[in-house]
Amino acid sequence: MSPRGLGSSEVESLTSYLTRLAQAHCVPVTKLAELEIAPLLNKNGTLTRTKFSNGAKNLNGWSDWTAMALTALQTLTRVEGLRALTMYPWRQVLAREKLLRPHLAWCSSCYDVWRQSEQPVYNPLLWHLDAVEICPRHQQSLCHCCPHPDCRRQLPLVNNRGQPGYCPFCQRWLGVTGEQIQVTKVDWPWQLWLTNQLAPLFSTVADLPADPSPQTLACNLATCLASASGTNDVIGLARQVGISGGVIYGCLNHAQPIRLDLLARICYQLDQPLLDLLTARADPAQVPLRRTKSQVDIEALEQKLAPFLSEMPPCPAQQVARRLGVNSCVIHHHFPAQYQQLVERYEQYRQRQLRDRNDQLADQLQAFLHSEEMPPPTLRNICRQLQMKPSTLTGACPELCRLITQRHRAYRQGRKTKAEAGLAQILAGDEAPPPSVIEAAARLGEDIKYLYKCFPELCRQITQRRSAYRPAPRVKGQPKDHPTIRCQFMAILAQAETPPPSLREVARRLDCSATTLRQRHAALCDQLKQQEAAFYQAKIADLPARLAEIVAANETSAPSLRAISHRLGVESHLLKKICPDLCYEILQRGQTERQAAKAQRKAVLDECLIPSDSPPVALTQVARSLNTSDAGLAEQFPEEGTRLVQRYQAYKAAEKQSWQSALQAALAVEQNLPPTVTQVARQLGHPDSKKLRFHFPQLCRQLGQQRQTYLANYRHTLQIRLEAILAESQSGPPPTLLAVARRLGCLETTLKRLYPEQAQTLLEQRQQFFEAKKLAAEQTLRAILADEAEPPALKTLA
Repeated sequence: MSPRGLGSSEVESLTSYLTRLAQAHCVPVTKLAELEIAPLLNKNGTLTRTKFSNGAKNLNGWSDWTAMALTALQTLTRVEGLRALTMYPWRQVLAREKLLRPHLAWCSSCYDVWRQSEQPVYNPLLWHLDAVEICPRHQQSLCHCCPHPDCRRQLPLVNNRGQPGYCPFCQRWLGVTGEQIQVTKVDWPWQLWLTNQLAPLFSTVADLPADPSPQTLACNLATCLASASGTNDVIGLARQVGISGGVIYGCLNHAQPIRLDLLARICYQLDQPLLDLLTARADPAQVPLRRTKSQVDIEALEQKLAPFLSEMPPCPAQQVARRLGVNSCVIHHHFPAQYQQLVERYEQYRQRQLRDRNDQLADQLQAFLHSEEMPPPTLRNICRQLQMKPSTLTGACPELCRLITQRHRAYRQGRKTKAEAGLAQILAGDEAPPPSVIEAAARLGEDIKYLYKCFPELCRQITQRRSAYRPAPRVKGQPKDHPTIRCQFMAILAQAETPPPSLREVARRLDCSATTLRQRHAALCDQLKQQEAAFYQAKIADLPARLAEIVAANETSAPSLRAISHRLGVESHLLKKICPDLCYEILQRGQTERQAAKAQRKAVLDECLIPSDSPPVALTQVARSLNTSDAGLAEQFPEEGTRLVQRYQAYKAAEKQSWQSALQAALAVEQNLPPTVTQVARQLGHPDSKKLRFHFPQLCRQLGQQRQTYLANYRHTLQIRLEAILAESQSGPPPTLLAVARRLGCLETTLKRLYPEQAQTLLEQRQQFFEAKKLAAEQTLRAILADEAEPPALKTLA
């Protein structure tokens, strides 16, 4: 069997030829390759379907696999000139990049014409080129996927299912014409010119004395460029074509292969035939183009360079060359001393700037390291305050960063040890009533969440002990054991707790009232008051200095008075009482920052309210970007917030209306299969149908019911047609299940899944027919053999 269109512009591709060979021999393509082609390739191992499919992508191009497959096919078919079915003859001049499509493309009108004229359906090599988008015969766009709405899949180059002209997935005809063709947007003048230029390449490839060489292409391109422009303006040509000049220089100077679409653009711009550029014999004396060097005034350049040698701050040499309008290599070549001076001055300046920055960072880290702030800041918090990346800080001052990390780690370990010892001491005591976890956290000065996180078992024991405690019943009028109360009171004073407990807390621990303690143990109450006063004085003694240090730190984000009081471990009203001036300064700084933040938020809101093509943002998104809440933003800017909310609501309402229209349009489909809700959602740009089902549950339910009704009617009609086919009286063998599926316009698997009994009946009828035919033939042969006359030849009997 010979290839179609050999020697013409519509020559058949190699993959199409393989498919038709396999169909003619009634075997799958992969089986043909495995049994016939693979033994001639001297390949070890089994040629699986995956291996063949991966190699088939290069069959129409060039590779070792292409060359061996061509040799094997020519040996098997005894057909010469199969190289014309591929792009193999052009392998030295055309790059493999963007040459061939990974999937099939076809002209539906060509398929239809060949089918009506009973000609073999095949795929020309022209359709496989990635740059070709149209059929030059019918001047229509090529199809890239199955035209049937319920399939719409891209087709592989070779497949084991179906035959040429049919979709291997839905088994339906691809030659759909008329209104069902989906025309893509193409540049028709360019495509018509390109296909006219590619036609001679395919029709004359068999007459070429040798394969085109890159040297021939380089000489022809140089000659055409020189005759077209009169100068070696490669850059101008590259700009007109819209490519890099290095592509043309690589083709000219290094004889590199070039992409087909780019070479065609160059020919289109130079008004030269593509075949002549690839195969015409150019003047051997023509040499490839060289880059034209621009003339530089050396003296003027030296005068312009002199001020940069003393400029402060110095610039790098590349920036100086850019400002002078030359390449840095020009300065390095003509003025090596000045170039070296530029490099050294900028390097010294850069090193000096780096040292100054590192010294400044070291001073700031020393201040953090020796500060009395508790808890000590972590390295991440310091980086956040300095607005710097941790890697930059650790690279500049690694030792100080290590000390800061060790200090915070030691603080955490000491805090954990102290809290654990305090909880153990509370569990070991016989205090009545036993304290709860909240009271234990207050005594230890820790957060209750921290205790539950680090010591869950100890907290559980304290809770169980508190829950199991039952106080002894008190008898009304029973006198207090004041000697015992006095001893317990003195023990509490001797513990010197920090902070000291209040008189009310002591009274609660001793199970009596504060008034009784003042009346019966006045001296001990005075000692408790003295401890409180001493603790208070010690606490506020260095408070002004610590507050002044925080104010002088001038942090990027000024902390509030409440945050500072929490950091210092005191109440904010105490700070106002002791340091009113510093507190006023802190409040003023906070107010200034709040005003600046308010102005920034106002600017962001105004920018969001500017009309644009992009979808409007929600108030919640704006608030999240400004690190605030939407309620606070709406309260601070009621007018802008209302406008933004109304605009977003109007956009969402219009979007929902479009969703509803899409669902109603899907419901209006009566003749064809209605789409699923998920398909409608994907057409609207949603990954799933959750939003549609949430906003329009009734429409989604109606669409599902309509689809189910259509499918039920379709299955009923399909069953009637199938039973009619089964009931037909046929003289020949019963049709195969695949043939029945094609007549019904569905898949073979669909028939097996929906009508297993009828499918099995068809298979049994076909098997019975062939068994009866086999039995009849066997009986005929036995009768001939039993006859005494000379039996006829076997060919005559068949």
